[in-house]
Amino acid sequence: DATNTTIERRAKVIERCTREREEDGGLRLIFVESITEDEAILSNNFRMKVDNDDYSGTDPEAALADFKARVRQYEKVYQPVGETEGD
Repeated sequence: DATNTTIERRAKVIERCTREREEDGGLRLIFVESITEDEAILSNNFRMKVDNDDYSGTDPEAALADFKARVRQYEKVYQPVGETEGD
């Protein structure tokens, strides 16, 4: 579970996983991309996110505002996962 929103960042993940696979032979990598614009789903996911350790001890409304700001930043640089990434 990570925010690998760019091809460059996913390439670094691929590179590391390739090294790990060479060491133990059992590692397989798959990127799963889930996209929705359904406000109810997004709202629920945002609320769940602000309950995790990243926001422990933070005012829930401040945490939600921060997370939404983070999402807006991710959206600015987002690149869809390509079918050939990792081949």
